[in-house]
Amino acid sequence: MLRGSSLNPNFALAYHYRGAAYINKGQYDKALEDYNKAIAINPSDSNIYNSRGHLYGFFKGQYDMAIRDFDKALLLSPDGAYYYNRGLIYTYKGEYDRAIEDYNKAITIYPLADIYNSRGEAYLKLGVKGEAISDFKKACDMGNELGCKGLQMALENR
Repeated sequence: MLRGSSLNPNFALAYHYRGAAYINKGQYDKALEDYNKAIAINPSDSNIYNSRGHLYGFFKGQYDMAIRDFDKALLLSPDGAYYYNRGLIYTYKGEYDRAIEDYNKAITIYPLADIYNSRGEAYLKLGVKGEAISDFKKACDMGNELGCKGLQMALENR
């Protein structure tokens, strides 16, 4: 049996994982505390910044804080998921041009249906229907149901 003195309080990954568990339980402030501890221990782990950005943006509605964390994650590691997450936040903020820039970068790394669908939505918001239709079609062809619905909607509203 482990005793309290044998546990490592400087194990960032444990705080990171527990933060994710707190999110699943809806305990966002506790998750934030754990992510902050994980970052204090390992400030060079891009995944922790991504997770904290996810918490800020998708659960707490603090978009600028989320963007700050995604920016930091991208400085540490230019990962397609980080670009996609930041693009989603820009979309929530109504900054569609910036969202499209991030979706473009994400697609060059991970050409996934969800990203094409999200970029299609951003194009549609900007009134660029041809690009929106193209992205929705690509997402739909890749099996994304939302892409198929977006394609149908965009075609009906030409």
